[in-house]
Amino acid sequence: MSRRGAGLRGVNGLRRLLRRLPTDVSQEVRDEISEGAELIEYDAKVLVHKDSGDLAASISHKLGRDGLSAQIGFSSKWKRLWRQAGWRAFFEEFGTSHQRAHPFLFPAWEKNRADITKRISRAISNTLDRLSNYRSR
Repeated sequence: MSRRGAGLRGVNGLRRLLRRLPTDVSQEVRDEISEGAELIEYDAKVLVHKDSGDLAASISHKLGRDGLSAQIGFSSKWKRLWRQAGWRAFFEEFGTSHQRAHPFLFPAWEKNRADITKRISRAISNTLDRLSNYRSR
């Protein structure tokens, strides 16, 4: 799975187009991306192997500046969450030589991928329809 676009084709070109549109025209796409990130975050928190609960509490999502991308999980850039428990996420997701893996991020993505992709595709279609009406005024 690629880091950008989660394996979807044409994402960068579409993002460039959506960034150039008036916000009111493309807001539905931004909303669907945000809701999709929230769904994956919620399911990752449900699926994560819980001992103290710190790891689940540390799972978060961040939207890109333009609202057209999202990151779900942990990052050393999110200092507080990373120090709290994020550094353990890799060992939980992939396991170690002494501990079997308890994947939670990828299964959360897989569970929601079809629905999120469908919802974003519908929002893009609606946005393009609005754009054609917006341009014809």
